[in-house]
Amino acid sequence: MENNKMISFRELIEECFNKYEIYIPLIQRNYKWDKETASKLVKDLWASYKKESPVYTAGMITLYQEEGNKMQLIDGQQRTITLFMLLKILEPKEEYFQFKFERDDDIDEEKNKREYYLSHISEISQSKDVYTDIKRFNDNYKEMKNEMESEDRKEQYSSFREYILNNLYFLIHISEVE
Repeated sequence: MENNKMISFRELIEECFNKYEIYIPLIQRNYKWDKETASKLVKDLWASYKKESPVYTAGMITLYQEEGNKMQLIDGQQRTITLFMLLKILEPKEEYFQFKFERDDDIDEEKNKREYYLSHISEISQSKDVYTDIKRFNDNYKEMKNEMESEDRKEQYSSFREYILNNLYFLIHISEVE
């Protein structure tokens, strides 16, 4: 993957998340976005989609490549997690990509891991609120889902999803230092 290049969300998924084992290192803060921030991203993306803007830029994603096939997601985890949840609203059964959380390494029960919760968020009706992260995932997912359902947008889910995958761009940066 070429460094310091603008790439679409689809390219980020195909060339990074589906080729490498991506994880959020322990040194990264927990998921902090609140409902208003997540909802604002959805509203902004929707407005861009409706205007048929050819590009929506979502900032930089910084990764650190370790030995082998592992990469740390150093910057961009809040946007990545939120966009992952938005894609799950638009197409709940699709497995777009996966990433792990290093802070879950010592958790034995798979269903208590953040990765599991995010992958199954559309199927989980009531959050266990095991962690602050999961409570925020749940709250933000519900808020974004309400935003998407507020104006009867369901018939446009497929084209909106394609817009996000093809027209949402990030500057990708591969850091040489951890």
